Amino acid sequence: ARFFDIRKESDFPEAPYFFVKNRKNEFGFLKKRKKKLKIGICWSASPTGESYEGKVFELKYFEPLIKSKKAQIYSLQVGHGKEQIEKYGYKEKIIDLSDMLKNFLVTAKVMKELDFVVSSDSAVAHLAGAIGVKCYVVLQKFPDWRWKNDG
Repeated sequence: ARFFDIRKESDFPEAPYFFVKNRKNEFGFLKKRKKKLKIGICWSASPTGESYEGKVFELKYFEPLIKSKKAQIYSLQVGHGKEQIEKYGYKEKIIDLSDMLKNFLVTAKVMKELDFVVSSDSAVAHLAGAIGVKCYVVLQKFPDWRWKNDG
């Protein structure tokens, strides 16, 4: 915080503070589903990250959302955890984007096309905040200190 001269909460930059531009029709497959909410989900942080146990939950947690006729679900989960799509039989219900999410720029561009994101405490949640994408973050009862315990 001292490096950036951040001494209190109001010193943090307002979101968005990273900007990405999509080329016209770059993700045309996302534009086709106009009648359904386009929701991105991510249910696990990196297993090598700090406090991993508190930043992961089962994909099954999203089942009511996955089965909704009003939403199309897009998986933003890469690496560890993505195997749960097949494990729980959701291959027909979730569009798995993991093969195309090669870096944060592509992930950010995809997220800008979604209506919102629901994520565990992961890079996806932080990227959503940085680019101004509406994101609901699922936290444990006593989350990491950065999230505070109220509000």
